[in-house]
Amino acid sequence: MISTFQNQTQIQPRFKSRFFAKINHTVYSIAIEDISYFVFEDHVTIMTTNTKQRFVINQSIESLEAVLNPMNFFRINRRCIIHIASIKKMNLLSKSRIEIELSTGLKDIVSRSRTTPFRSWLDL
Repeated sequence: MISTFQNQTQIQPRFKSRFFAKINHTVYSIAIEDISYFVFEDHVTIMTTNTKQRFVINQSIESLEAVLNPMNFFRINRRCIIHIASIKKMNLLSKSRIEIELSTGLKDIVSRSRTTPFRSWLDL
């Protein structure tokens, strides 16, 4: 019975439900649904909340992909992962180019190689 339980937990992927971010001597607990996007800029990964709070986190964009639920998050290019609920609008620039605008004000372009999977993710 114990081995069956262990096998089930190994099969099911485990996604983060929150992140902890430290600023000075304060640690903030941010629920996953409160996150708008992650972006790599100036050699650090920044997590931005729906209220536009920005936190530096010690994880790469690549490692975030493994711990974020792909139903809610999508990596639109090499430097940015967005939450589906924070998409405000999209401008279809061409068949292979989509500009995303998030409710937090971020504007970025879906890379050519990720446009088709992005359209499938949104059921476009």
